[in-house]
Amino acid sequence: APGPLAGLDADAQRAWVMEFLAGRAGHHLEMDRNALPLGVPLRDLGFDSLTGLALRRDIEERLALRPPAELLLEGPSIEQLTRALLRELTPEQATATPVVTASPGAWFTHVVRRPRPSLRLFCFPYGGGGASLYRDWARLPANIEVWPVQSPGRETRIHEPPIHQLDALLPQLESALLPHLDLPFAFYGHSLGALLAYLLASRLRARGLPQPQHLVVGGFSAPFLAPGPYLDGLQRRFREAGFDGVPAPGTREPLQPLLDIALATAEGRMMAGRDTDFARALLPMMLADLKLMEGYRYQPEPPFAFPITVMHGASDDRVTQEASEAWRALTLGAFQKHVTPGDHFFLRAEQAQDWLLKRIAAALEPRASD
Repeated sequence: APGPLAGLDADAQRAWVMEFLAGRAGHHLEMDRNALPLGVPLRDLGFDSLTGLALRRDIEERLALRPPAELLLEGPSIEQLTRALLRELTPEQATATPVVTASPGAWFTHVVRRPRPSLRLFCFPYGGGGASLYRDWARLPANIEVWPVQSPGRETRIHEPPIHQLDALLPQLESALLPHLDLPFAFYGHSLGALLAYLLASRLRARGLPQPQHLVVGGFSAPFLAPGPYLDGLQRRFREAGFDGVPAPGTREPLQPLLDIALATAEGRMMAGRDTDFARALLPMMLADLKLMEGYRYQPEPPFAFPITVMHGASDDRVTQEASEAWRALTLGAFQKHVTPGDHFFLRAEQAQDWLLKRIAAALEPRASD
């Protein structure tokens, strides 16, 4: 065993690694180490790809190990991560208890349950994002349950192949939602998530199923203006690299141009930093989400009856004020648009999350006529 573990027996090694991981994870999560539960998945405590990067650097520096990016992207518990590292340190113990991974059918994670809910809010992440974006949304009023959607290929589902065709994804999302539509519900979608929320509402209406009480969207043009110039620019970069538009998620060659393009996007920088292992692990999911956008074609249909509320970041370089205002044409009900300081990712905690939650709470507030 390397460095600090030299000369320790198996039990002492396990204790040392667990204490080390708990200390570093607590530091990055800004939690007291003694308050950090060792058996709870770190993803449930606020662990994301950036904290995963930082923790992996700690592990490399102290133990000279480089755990797989996929493992850290899952957000395992300290106990699970300890077992994984000890297997790398002592290959002869490779038959030890395996790391427990998430259920492959987990379409909802970071769900906020309420004792007496009157509404469920289903939340759809932006392209390249996952359900952890909504882990702090328990601050919404106590009558609102929060159900973040977790599609395959990311975070708790990192080991599943991502879905890159809308015709394949939408029926699965609908099937996942249906058992939970026994309460009034609403949708919040951000960027690509706004498109998915819109398309699901359309599917539900076409099939005579319950409709959302409210559609709240952020960071996305009205669907009849999509995909838009941002995707056009990425497609141009992929063509310049020798691809025919956005490559399929399984594409691996030539790898470097793919990584360069992915890491040049804001999503890539937020999730992978400059770590090529993380970028490589995230690449299939990022390509799949871009393929979803690339494959979308607007189909005209009647306006919805439910209200639509649009959130827009004043510094958004992908969506204009006019393009977000254009959602007005898609409803016969009430329409509101709110603008906040912030860019395309204004929903993040370091930008305008507090502002956004207040506006969503106001939009979903029960009316006297409800």
